[in-house]
Amino acid sequence: MVSRGRGLEPGLPFFSQPLERWLLSPGQLQQGFDAHVPLGDWRDCLAELAARGLHRLVVLGGTGLASALLAEGLVQELQLTVCPLLLGGSHGWVSPLAPDLSGRSWELLEHRPLGGGELLLRYSCCTTPEGRWAA
Repeated sequence: MVSRGRGLEPGLPFFSQPLERWLLSPGQLQQGFDAHVPLGDWRDCLAELAARGLHRLVVLGGTGLASALLAEGLVQELQLTVCPLLLGGSHGWVSPLAPDLSGRSWELLEHRPLGGGELLLRYSCCTTPEGRWAA
């Protein structure tokens, strides 16, 4: 995990997964992590991880983290997942004046390549996570 912040809650589901957790941060090792690498220059951090035997990483994070790694040419493969959630607000896709969308989930109906690296994902709205169709 990469974090510039502090105070990660040890009760988060992340900490119950059966995997080794390393923390890259400017601070010290925190509860729930197996190892710590000081956060600094990305090339230095990756060299330190390689020296400790880690040569492949899964990077889960926001646009700031992804942009930093992509800008330095440090990403060799991308695997993207899409979890459709309609977000409202002044910077979202749905107007804040739209009806309440809480309690709805989406079911994948179709996925197919369109060529040129583009993928079509077609979803249908459900009322519940169990997949019962909305009226």
